[in-house]
Amino acid sequence: MNAIRDYWNRSSAARFVVVGGACAVLYFAICLFLSDMAGFSPFYASMGAYLVCFFIGYLSQREIAFRSTASHRTTLTRYFVWHVFGATSVSLATNFATGSFDLKPVFIALVSTALCGVVSFCISYGWIFRNS
Repeated sequence: MNAIRDYWNRSSAARFVVVGGACAVLYFAICLFLSDMAGFSPFYASMGAYLVCFFIGYLSQREIAFRSTASHRTTLTRYFVWHVFGATSVSLATNFATGSFDLKPVFIALVSTALCGVVSFCISYGWIFRNS
């Protein structure tokens, strides 16, 4: 048990995976609730879920995953810029891949999700939540 606790305390990557995974599950649950039970269109259900998860994700990554001491003014601005750029880039790349290659949607979703996770960790670790 001490080894797990020590690894958790040393590894921002492990904390990032747990926090990101929890946020992804929350996003899915909110999106499903809003679309299936509350009658929102998929577009608005996704936007609503994203808005909620944006702030929960920001705070949990800042406080738990990266334990950042940088100011909220700096980190929240950087987090917002990254999410606008990242969401746009992934949407465009996914659209391009779907139209250009004969790939199944599940494969494109898996690749884009994995790529986003890796790039998001690198940008969060090296820029957004850097403690300097």
